[in-house]
Amino acid sequence: MPAVLVETGFISNPDEEDYLNSEKGQMEICQVVTRSIRIYKNSLENQAGITAAGNRK
Repeated sequence: MPAVLVETGFISNPDEEDYLNSEKGQMEICQVVTRSIRIYKNSLENQAGITAAGNRK
């Protein structure tokens, strides 16, 4: 099972803490992480020859 550690910033840095605590920052981080997982999943499925319906090509 693949695993990922996502470090989005450091709360010891006041600017990053403000960003991480903001609704805008949290939404942007969620969108980027979600998009990255989807891109990775699609690349694995393309390599394996799996269609969007879950069937092999």
